Amino acid sequence: MTPSEMLDAFARDEEALPWDAIAYARANWAEAGPALLGALADFVEKRDRTERAHGILFFGLLLMMEKRETAAFAPLARLAREGEALFDILGESAETLLHRIFAGVFDGDVDRLWSIIEAPHGDEFIRGAALQTYAWLAMSKRETLEAAEARFMQAFKTLEPKEPSPVWVDLAMTAATLNLSRCIPLMRAACRKGYIPARAIKMKDLEEEFAIGRSDFFRVSAQFARENAPIDDIFAEMEHWTPASQDEIAEGEDDPLEEEADPGTPIVNPTRNVGRNDPCPCGSGNKFKKCCGASI
Repeated sequence: MTPSEMLDAFARDEEALPWDAIAYARANWAEAGPALLGALADFVEKRDRTERAHGILFFGLLLMMEKRETAAFAPLARLAREGEALFDILGESAETLLHRIFAGVFDGDVDRLWSIIEAPHGDEFIRGAALQTYAWLAMSKRETLEAAEARFMQAFKTLEPKEPSPVWVDLAMTAATLNLSRCIPLMRAACRKGYIPARAIKMKDLEEEFAIGRSDFFRVSAQFARENAPIDDIFAEMEHWTPASQDEIAEGEDDPLEEEADPGTPIVNPTRNVGRNDPCPCGSGNKFKKCCGASI
């Protein structure tokens, strides 16, 4: 296989994973890596944003995470600041994988990582993923807690937008996870101003999160570092991601909603088929991600 053939295999829209191309990339990174970085550069520079490019970079970003390809971090950060282009590549899996991809390709430039978090027009979920990556850096002792506290205290004063937003919730939850107690007064102020909506999380809940952190911070930090680290074999994990079908549930698996329902009452989840950029089903006129989806 050649790098060109590898790219062609990644671009094909097939249900099965392109294992031959994945194996080639892993075994021949000296040739495969530059080809994938070139595809990333073309996408960032808007030379190629076709469906073919999306397919290539879906596999490319996951492989770059596996290979700890730090040369990808600068263009990836630029793409992340742009807005939602990363969702065009990764789809909804971005919400579970993006922070681990950032961690895998992180090149040591903390300011660049924070440029994603602070991007005023960036996608809220992408900014939250960058915050989670930063928490991973601190929990895995790649950044000191003193440095983290200083950055968070500044962020509580300057973060945009100055309105309710999921990124404020993520900022508060990450500060609580890191047990940055000097941030508590600033967090309370953000709650009073409504930046952290009470329907998303209450200050009492945040303070309870701090209490958990204080009681066993070292154990919590070690667990967090493990659970948010870059994945070494993402494709093996992906093979086990298929959710249980309704047929499987009917054959004996417990339905997690069954105990909550009244007998004879159909269960309706109004957000089950709602996309992040679809109108919110509550009728507010806002996008789902900026309304009811902000607290999910």
